[in-house]
Amino acid sequence: SFVTINQLNNKEIVCLSGGNTKACTIMILGLPSVPLNTSVTAIDPNTVVVSWSPPLNSSQCIDHYVVSIVNGNTISNKNTSNSSTTLVINQLIQGMNYSFSVTGVDKAGRTGGE
Repeated sequence: SFVTINQLNNKEIVCLSGGNTKACTIMILGLPSVPLNTSVTAIDPNTVVVSWSPPLNSSQCIDHYVVSIVNGNTISNKNTSNSSTTLVINQLIQGMNYSFSVTGVDKAGRTGGE
């Protein structure tokens, strides 16, 4: 049966279901923390692997990561398929300058720091 959220008191939600009142406690997590130890390794002149470590608070529900690729005024984003901590970036142009940043995305679609 569906439960209607009636009231939010700090971290306690009082739910009404079929006339019966039931209490449950939920934990509201903050935004995902910054991934750690980001590194970029060249595979060939047009391909790199970006890798990182999960945030210290790995209990956060990271759904996936977004790697932002910046080349001048152009920004493109690549998503990992899951909570993988590596991503291969190909079709780079030799001689161009690129920068990369990694952001975690939680299961609610919220992002944290870069």
